[in-house]
Amino acid sequence: MKRLNDKIKLLFINPPSMPCREISSLLDKSSILRTPSFSMPIGLMELSAYLLDKINKIDIRILDIGKDLYKIYRDRETTPVMSIESYIDSELDSIDFQPDIAGISIMYSTSHLISMKIIDRVKKRWGKTIVVCGGNHATNCVKLLLSNSNVDYVVRGEGELSFAEFIKKLQYGEKEIDVFGIIDRGKLNNASDQLSPLVQNLD
Repeated sequence: MKRLNDKIKLLFINPPSMPCREISSLLDKSSILRTPSFSMPIGLMELSAYLLDKINKIDIRILDIGKDLYKIYRDRETTPVMSIESYIDSELDSIDFQPDIAGISIMYSTSHLISMKIIDRVKKRWGKTIVVCGGNHATNCVKLLLSNSNVDYVVRGEGELSFAEFIKKLQYGEKEIDVFGIIDRGKLNNASDQLSPLVQNLD
């Protein structure tokens, strides 16, 4: 548990939108069914900017695994064969701190399986890291995500207000963190009734 006023280390991860079996085929060079697509993670960048403005002591990294998968495709002639697990591990190797929180942005159902693999590798490497899922897919699949024992919380809806409150509670050492719109296994029965509030003033 964090001590009062400790700096929070937050790792945001943007997974590929490509289905897991197609990623595996690309990495082991058995076939290329499509070109990996990627886009700038605007949502994570905006959320990061909000958190940096609202929380005094926080260190944030964004790991864009979707973008890096395209680099594998681009350089596939010179890139060695690898498994999904070894690829994820090589991505996590680039992170220069042990995160207190790993936030996985799961926007599409096609990202579900690869996101679960990423989460499993995160927990294997950093066992005490809190894993929080967010995004469109996460909002609509809370029960499915929390069936993975490595997922600790799911954010339903927009994350600015609720996630900032969650981090502050963690930072101040609260043992049981209860924030409206952030679901753990104890709140599963009422998950559909909780949607994170929206920022009203956008100026």
